[in-house]
Amino acid sequence: MNQSTTNSFVMNRIQKILKEKGIADLRPSQEALESMGVKYPTWRLWVDNKKDPEIAQLHAIAAFLGCSVCELIQETETARV
Repeated sequence: MNQSTTNSFVMNRIQKILKEKGIADLRPSQEALESMGVKYPTWRLWVDNKKDPEIAQLHAIAAFLGCSVCELIQETETARV
């Protein structure tokens, strides 16, 4: 399965969760970034919905944001077909 097909199944909701929590521009601490296994530029790509995190990183992201893994991802129309 190629990357574009994989991306159609999951929609990253990090930006929406940040907005729901009233956090416009959250810059994680270096410790938080390390726990998620990324650097700040990657975090920005996730927040801006330009890149999806790896499945293995979802638990650390959810813990950081104080939400569940299910809240981080959203099934798209393509995935339901």
